[in-house]
Amino acid sequence: MRGFIREQTRLENGLKGILDLRKKFYSKDNILKEFSLDDEDVALTMEVKSSLVVCEAIIRSALVRQESRGAHYRSDFPNLDDEKWKVNIYCRKEGRAMVLFKDNVKEIKGPLADLFDIHTKAEHHREFE
Repeated sequence: MRGFIREQTRLENGLKGILDLRKKFYSKDNILKEFSLDDEDVALTMEVKSSLVVCEAIIRSALVRQESRGAHYRSDFPNLDDEKWKVNIYCRKEGRAMVLFKDNVKEIKGPLADLFDIHTKAEHHREFE
């Protein structure tokens, strides 16, 4: 079982859909933009807004990572690329914009490294004897 298979065009379409939803739910005409503290739907409103931000971050990160690693499988970039992509991708909001940046992965050493090496490879990366 491979799980989700990602590809640039589909990721871009997904991002467009999320941004369209965000525009709709954050518009001045939509109930989700304006609410009072007395509103029963405050929690649901915040969950929807938070979910849209998380979805946007996930899709943007998947677009940036042009390789397959672990559960992240890109059919247009099927290979692992440690030289370029052994990094963590982080997102943060700056105003209305989402900013992505990379930072090197810290190396795990000792017996724990062997355990992770065996158990963290996705099925499509495992070598069978």
